[in-house]
Amino acid sequence: LCGIPPVCIMIRNNLIDDNVCGRKMAYFISSILPWMITILLRHKHALLQLINWSALLAMGYLNFVLPPYLYLKALKLRELGGGHGESNDDEDISLVEKEQLLDE
Repeated sequence: LCGIPPVCIMIRNNLIDDNVCGRKMAYFISSILPWMITILLRHKHALLQLINWSALLAMGYLNFVLPPYLYLKALKLRELGGGHGESNDDEDISLVEKEQLLDE
């Protein structure tokens, strides 16, 4: 507990010196916000809810959004002649050009 005030002061001074934020916001971020987060996450139930929701959002994106997106990009790549087993010697384009075409 004795080391907490000096660390809060150092964090506040670093935030102010690096022009990250003003004096009031630096004080809030360095001294008030850590205690608020600690109080909120102190309870087991609240921490478990936070972990469950963050996992749900991350896994929802990874499982339901990313695969269709990658599938559509693969279809576009196949249309450009970049599929496996195909040899298009007359239409040989670099990977950078393919990526630029996919981003359009």
